[in-house]
Amino acid sequence: MTDEQGYLTSFNDKWLSFTGMSTEGECGDGWTFVVHPDDLLNTIHKYNNSFQSHKEFVLKYRLRRYDGVYYWALNHGWPIVDKNNEFLGYIGICDLLDRDESSDDLNGDRIGYENIKQSKPVITKREEEILKLIADGYRNKQIAKILDISINTVRNHISNLFHKYKVSNRVQLCKQINEQYSKYPSIHT
Repeated sequence: MTDEQGYLTSFNDKWLSFTGMSTEGECGDGWTFVVHPDDLLNTIHKYNNSFQSHKEFVLKYRLRRYDGVYYWALNHGWPIVDKNNEFLGYIGICDLLDRDESSDDLNGDRIGYENIKQSKPVITKREEEILKLIADGYRNKQIAKILDISINTVRNHISNLFHKYKVSNRVQLCKQINEQYSKYPSIHT
């Protein structure tokens, strides 16, 4: 979480265990010490721009683990407002996406919520809904109507799913999902 001035004020235990930092070391702008130097300026720039406009943000950068190994991370932040719509800061999550090629294997973790396995792409709840409808044989137009979203939004989500699962069509996507669910039956518990 951050305060209304953009300084980080709290971290969960998973973040602190991963980075090896203390709450005191991470608070304020201390979190910048665990961002890869090559990603730092761009990450800070995007964070500051989002903060100034009080908009939701997504930041992708390499995050240093306590032992110095870097992992790709996706940090997602949402603005917090009070009942009078006054901006109070941000709350966010950080997903570990992948490891640097020179590091050890990643077991996978979501720093902030439930654990995830490395071999399962990180997907949004909406993408999960669309996946289920695709698996049930629905077409884009039907999915848009069921979920009350535009067909372009459906197409964008499906394109993202193709990218995340490294496939180029629905048949390949369904095959990947079926294989994945058979390996990890508790994926949606």
